[in-house]
Amino acid sequence: MADSAPAQLIEVPPALRLIAAACRWPGDAVRNAAVREAAEGFRDWPELMRLVDRHRVPGLVQKAFAAAGVTVPEPARAELARAAGAVALKSMACAGETVQLQQLLDDAGIAVTFFKGVTLGARAYGSIALKHGKDVDCLISARDVRRCVALLEDHGYRLVVPRRRLSSRQWRILLRVDKEVVLLSKTGIQVEVHWGLTGISGMLPPTPLIAAVSRGDMLAGRAIAGFAPDDLFAYLCAHGAESGWSRIKWLADLNALIAPASPAELEQLFRHAEVRRAGPAAALALALCADWFGRALPPPARAAMRGKWALRAMHAIALANLRADDSALPWYRDTPMKLLLAVTHGGLPGQLVRSMIAVDDAMRFQLPRPLYFLYPLLRVPSALWRKMHARRVAEGHAAGYT
Repeated sequence: MADSAPAQLIEVPPALRLIAAACRWPGDAVRNAAVREAAEGFRDWPELMRLVDRHRVPGLVQKAFAAAGVTVPEPARAELARAAGAVALKSMACAGETVQLQQLLDDAGIAVTFFKGVTLGARAYGSIALKHGKDVDCLISARDVRRCVALLEDHGYRLVVPRRRLSSRQWRILLRVDKEVVLLSKTGIQVEVHWGLTGISGMLPPTPLIAAVSRGDMLAGRAIAGFAPDDLFAYLCAHGAESGWSRIKWLADLNALIAPASPAELEQLFRHAEVRRAGPAAALALALCADWFGRALPPPARAAMRGKWALRAMHAIALANLRADDSALPWYRDTPMKLLLAVTHGGLPGQLVRSMIAVDDAMRFQLPRPLYFLYPLLRVPSALWRKMHARRVAEGHAAGYT
């Protein structure tokens, strides 16, 4: 966690080192020099493209290579251009969807806040074309979620997660045990409607963030509701930590967002994250930005990293996840990170129970609230039943019975 170039900080394979250099921001002479240094003598282009896809950063890598004058041989050059073009096209589609949703919900009098996605890309990079994204995330007050989903369904959206249809009782349970539903638009854009921001009890409660929302983001000439800048920082730190920091793209987006901040402003951001009850996640995120991008680590964040064993353990897990070959985290990397986050927030017992509640079980068995403690006991037999049922269905298809 020193404050120097990433190549001097952590040992990573050459392809990942080159990608990390390309994901630095701003895209200035320092970044370009780091890219050229990392690219010197590099030959394993298939491995680089595999990791570009795994970390979802083709737009950033292509732009950095072009700016630094790095020559990429065929077919890697064509593959990188195709992937970067696909990112730009998807972002344009998501931008159109965001504008449409803002208008639709404004007309219905439903307050909405957009975060991540194209608005983050515009803030962090000054362009929606660089940041990879596959969906539109929005935050709705829990009391408005059912009305919002019904409105979207009336306009051709399809509820797909957790299931196509939910009874009133299932809705009540879902709003207690989960934080989002997923819909598909008529054009196939995935829209995630959130009423919570994390699955960690006590971390980043949404109400204060909603109260501070502004309309400073512009898409296609329309003002879009988004988090205040310091709240967006706190959220990105919390999201990355809860996701195990398994992709460089999340860290690159955060690093780009804070790139203009002075040391004093960076310390202010950290202090604000503490107010929003995301201080441990912010300390971890800033430490990783120091590791990978040479970002200066504010003294209070450094002190937090040194003073809390749980944060040091999370740091080791995050570094392992970023270096891992596969972004699909096994339980022994995903679950410990969430439990350690709960430790830093004093909510370990509740998190243990929450981690064992499968949303599918909650929808199927619909236990009354006093019996929620039984959901963890149902998880293993329910999972075994689903696995056996899926196998029987597959065998039936193979035998031509279904």
